[in-house]
Amino acid sequence: MKRSKAFSLIEMLMTMTMGSSLMLLAIGLVHQSLSLSKLGKARSEHDNSLNRLAQQFRSDAHSASAVLAASAESLQLSMPDSTTVTYRAEESSVRREQTALEGPQSHERFQFEPLCNIQFRVPADSSLAQFQLERNFKNHEFPVRIDLQVIAQVGRWQKLEQPPPAEPPPPAEQPPPGEQSALGEQP
Repeated sequence: MKRSKAFSLIEMLMTMTMGSSLMLLAIGLVHQSLSLSKLGKARSEHDNSLNRLAQQFRSDAHSASAVLAASAESLQLSMPDSTTVTYRAEESSVRREQTALEGPQSHERFQFEPLCNIQFRVPADSSLAQFQLERNFKNHEFPVRIDLQVIAQVGRWQKLEQPPPAEPPPPAEQPPPGEQSALGEQP
């Protein structure tokens, strides 16, 4: 019998089955890498917002002259230049408004991932301002995680800029009786 140089039907089916299996594996890997990339980008944006908020909150608290109002959802600081800075916790975001006597001056929004709990705290003496951002996970296997906690001293920069009080010069030392002074004279 004469051998044919063509492929048999079984060989073709086996090749197509292996090729389609490899394509499915490749598609699954590409899908998984795109999903991880999307999660990484969202986490990076969340972390960038956290860093910007922490820096801005510290700066505002340190330069503030007093805390005007505080609750778990908002914090209002009085600045030395007669402006007011207000932080408001909203759903998955914090809004910072700086207002002057003539009206709103500027505002900024710090956006976070969903299921974030944002709280402000000020002790009774109003010397510190605290901001805390907790993240609740959808499944209940993990506890609440604190992503950011900032504790800043209110008015720290003003205290550092004030010159220290002048101290009186120390009294001149007198040699004990019977000893010679530095000039060689007897008392």
